[in-house]
Amino acid sequence: IVAIYITENSLVENIQTQLELSVQGYSDDVSAFKEKDIDITVFEGDTRVKSSIPNAVGTKASPEVIEKVLNKNEKYFNSNTNVNGAPYYAYYQPTENGMLFAGKPQSVVDNVIRSLCFNIFIAAFLITLGLSVVAYFLARSIAGRLLKAYEAVTTIADGDLTYSVKAGNGNDEIDKTRNAVKT
Repeated sequence: IVAIYITENSLVENIQTQLELSVQGYSDDVSAFKEKDIDITVFEGDTRVKSSIPNAVGTKASPEVIEKVLNKNEKYFNSNTNVNGAPYYAYYQPTENGMLFAGKPQSVVDNVIRSLCFNIFIAAFLITLGLSVVAYFLARSIAGRLLKAYEAVTTIADGDLTYSVKAGNGNDEIDKTRNAVKT
């Protein structure tokens, strides 16, 4: 869960950087970044005059965007901007006559996030499975050694002093117990 959270935040930061660089690299071609699923829109004032988004020309920016970008002259990033009914990751930058917009559809980003989450879950499952197998065999080994030590102690405690105990070659508590009853 933490890995997914970190990955998603990192991806959003990466998208913000991509969009900012797209606005800075704008050279009068709103379709220049289409192969990267980035749409560009040019605003005069609060109205779209050029856009790579179908049917966007002539529509207006939201009041929040107008306040931050046009009125306060600030750059603005939002991970949930509605453009013609479609949710976008959006970056706005003020210009002399209005503002520039670079956006990436949320559906594109959501597909990447779903793929990353799936891969993280698969990796976590495989790691958990591998560690479970190792833990099983480790527990089985320890339990077997404990049973042998228990058998030696109870047999000798029952009075069978002829019982042969194999010495353990380790230096842990189990081998120390087996070695103590060996004599």
